[in-house]
Amino acid sequence: MLSKFIDSVLIIDDQEEEVSGLIELFEKNDIWVKYINPPSDRKEIQERFKQPIRNRKLIFLDLKLDDTKTTKDNISTLIRPLLASLIGKNFGSYGIVMWTRNEDHINEFKEKIILDKAKYTLPLFVIGLDKQKYLQNDFNDLFDDLKSKLQQNVAANFLIKWSTLIEYAKNSILQDIFHLAEDYNSQNNNLQYILYHMAKNHFGLGDDFIDDNSILAKEAFSAFSGLFQYHLQLVNLPESCKLFSSPNEIKYIFIKEGYQYEKKGNEYIVNGNPIEKKDLNRKMIDQEIGLLFAKLNSKLLLDFNPFGLKPGNIYIDAGLCYVSKEITSDDIPIVIELSPPCDYANTSKKRGLPKFVSGFISKYDQGRLKKLNSDALYTEAYPLYIENLPIMGDGIYMLTFDFRYINNIHEKELQIKNYKYLFRVKDNLFADILQKMSSYTARLGLSIIR
Repeated sequence: MLSKFIDSVLIIDDQEEEVSGLIELFEKNDIWVKYINPPSDRKEIQERFKQPIRNRKLIFLDLKLDDTKTTKDNISTLIRPLLASLIGKNFGSYGIVMWTRNEDHINEFKEKIILDKAKYTLPLFVIGLDKQKYLQNDFNDLFDDLKSKLQQNVAANFLIKWSTLIEYAKNSILQDIFHLAEDYNSQNNNLQYILYHMAKNHFGLGDDFIDDNSILAKEAFSAFSGLFQYHLQLVNLPESCKLFSSPNEIKYIFIKEGYQYEKKGNEYIVNGNPIEKKDLNRKMIDQEIGLLFAKLNSKLLLDFNPFGLKPGNIYIDAGLCYVSKEITSDDIPIVIELSPPCDYANTSKKRGLPKFVSGFISKYDQGRLKKLNSDALYTEAYPLYIENLPIMGDGIYMLTFDFRYINNIHEKELQIKNYKYLFRVKDNLFADILQKMSSYTARLGLSIIR
């Protein structure tokens, strides 16, 4: 998998003769390689590299670009300005291999570049190799050493395997679909026809409703993306694919105000020492992990990109709909469109008015959650981290939908901004809400004398 992942390399070194064997090795393995001997002055760096370069999967970086300076000075006065000029904000995923066997130097480098996250794309991983070994014995062992180092790094290991699987799935999907377009003479017309119907099917709208080319393009790409999961399941990972430690060794670590906090299983640790149940630091660690989970849930369940009118969209209710009795003055009233996707497959004249269910957004609170326990209420969407929420701002929230309040809203009312679009729930969450609502509205109940 390593050879499939590494297709391009950047080498930054002030001694070209020392890395000539490395350049030759990459060229022999059909890997595109670029060498840079950088200036030894910050101002010269800015003048020479005025535009960022294209993505390289690996960057081999010499910590001693200027032998007259300390490692600390090289990092601050040369390497960080160089990365800012070369990489920019949209460089893509990459890793750095540093010529050093000193872990302190690597850690110092990591600590410094974290400060630059607003200036350029940070590497997903940083590892070290000993250049002196290769200068004495040539670079023949480099791929084996590199593979060993990368396998020890979770970020690198996952990135390489994931990128390889994605590439395989992408090529398989393109071959499957594009071959349906028949010969090259009719490919443009046939492929457009195929993509149009894939987009329309994914969006769930009839011909008379689709007149926005940008929406069609988005849906075509989304339809292709939906094929990834099946193709990824066809890939057999090698037995050597080890991403995880034993479960009792997996832990979360963060540093705050000079202290290192950890949670490993049910154990809470500060600066390497377990802490007792009554220690207030436990609550702080749980809050930090809770924020992590809320942000992860938002990535998995919510889409903040506008998609036009579509089932799953959530809007702030301008007061025109029935409002759940469970709402409080601290909540934001919302509606979610829960029109069944099959309704959208019909023409706009036949499908009727879109169906919306009332609900509200509230601050995540376990006590409030228990009070909202009812078959009529959907409360599964929590905790969710939402940024720039009107009135309430950034925070951890929960969504509640009340199946007793179903509204019909004309599309024109949505378009003239009676409702403010917030975000859309992704398909897995949408399907769960729709299933729970269907179960609630279809219940028969039983009236019996006891």
